Amino acid sequence: KILPSPDTANPFSDPFNPSRPIMAICDNSGAGTPFMSVSFLSLATGEQVSTIKFNNEVVDILANKRVICIAFKEKVAVFSALNLHERFTLTSCYPCPGVHTNPLALHTRWLAYADKTLCPNRRSCGGLEGDSGQQSMAAWGINVGSRLASGVA
Repeated sequence: KILPSPDTANPFSDPFNPSRPIMAICDNSGAGTPFMSVSFLSLATGEQVSTIKFNNEVVDILANKRVICIAFKEKVAVFSALNLHERFTLTSCYPCPGVHTNPLALHTRWLAYADKTLCPNRRSCGGLEGDSGQQSMAAWGINVGSRLASGVA
């Protein structure tokens, strides 16, 4: 993943400014368990700028001008794009079946991820809605459609 240059008012505050652009690589060529470290390589000089080792297998790398997100199966580590220091870690990610076990979306101001806990005020109303006993519009449409289909057959 080629990392965008970070937003900074002073280019001298960027310790990696002479090495930019930088590319983040997670490979299995090193010793030990594969995909457990991320190497940062300078595209200007071809040298390795930094390496971050982890205890879990890296699933995905996302980046914008502010942060670099390293995704694992059930957590996300977020690093500063300016100096590669860890900013915070999300440990409540829900592992999903399929190709992307920890689906993420990163924008300039937000990070979206699947949380383990259900937020009741943000859930879908695709069936009966709670204790009210009234059907939602989708459930009503499915009910009417199935009755019409059974009447035609």
